[in-house]
Amino acid sequence: METTSDISVSASGLKIADELNILKKEDINEYTNVIIKNTKYLSNTIDIFSEYISGNSKEENINIQYFLNQTLNFEEANLKNHNIKLLEIRN
Repeated sequence: METTSDISVSASGLKIADELNILKKEDINEYTNVIIKNTKYLSNTIDIFSEYISGNSKEENINIQYFLNQTLNFEEANLKNHNIKLLEIRN
């Protein structure tokens, strides 16, 4: 996952577009959405590891489908950039 890279690229893109006076409202929304999405993911990851390290983690049942969907949603742009298409397989 390239979260820090995505955040840096988005922030740099905003700055350059502003300096070149070509910054559009749509660009601001797009770039800030990427930044917000990635910072939330990083924050959640830090929280999970903090709980694990402190020994406060507890055993619980999870919905693996939920976490897989979250991961795929997070990586959607990265997959598109590498021309990767995911296929849904149904029984």
